[in-house]
Amino acid sequence: MLPVTDARSGQQCIGVATSDAADGPYVGVGDGPFVCQHDLGGSIDPSVTRNRAGGLHLLWKDEGNTGGHPSGLWSQPLTADGLGLAGRAHRLLTARRAWQENIIEEPAAIPAADGGWWLFYSGSQFDAPTYATGLAYCRTLEGPCRETSGRPFLTTPVLHEPGQSAPGGLETFHDGRGTLWAVFDTWNRPERNGRFRCCRSLQLAPILAA
Repeated sequence: MLPVTDARSGQQCIGVATSDAADGPYVGVGDGPFVCQHDLGGSIDPSVTRNRAGGLHLLWKDEGNTGGHPSGLWSQPLTADGLGLAGRAHRLLTARRAWQENIIEEPAAIPAADGGWWLFYSGSQFDAPTYATGLAYCRTLEGPCRETSGRPFLTTPVLHEPGQSAPGGLETFHDGRGTLWAVFDTWNRPERNGRFRCCRSLQLAPILAA
């Protein structure tokens, strides 16, 4: 999955490319975007996760905020090869908290111990000090989902890392020993006039329990 620009609308959308080798070359699939919610301003930030039965699901963000509306996070099952959509799209969450400023994006889900799912996401303007990571709980990958708090889950004060600000873009992975890790980005230079211009760092932190 990769970001693409729709030639007809100029909107940001989601595309698919495949390759026989991890280092490429990659070839686009289809003659248009894989997912593009034109009535919501477009679609970005794809994340693929596997449910407990082994099925694939695509998570993404609609671009409603580009038109002055709260953005939302979505989920839809994929075909077994990951190259097609199956079933219908489900809205998981909508930006409604004041700290989010109409923007939630970068969804990533991990299984919860009780059979549900933890949904991480980023909120607010990506280049502002208010940018942070939120957390919601979903009964299934089709929703419904609910915020775990009225505040962000991961913020600049929580980092305890001098010079690092506005954590977002969180994804997860397992290492070879079975430890679950979060990987996310931060800004590492002071903002100017309320916006960051330089530069970004990659951070790692273990997730102790899901």
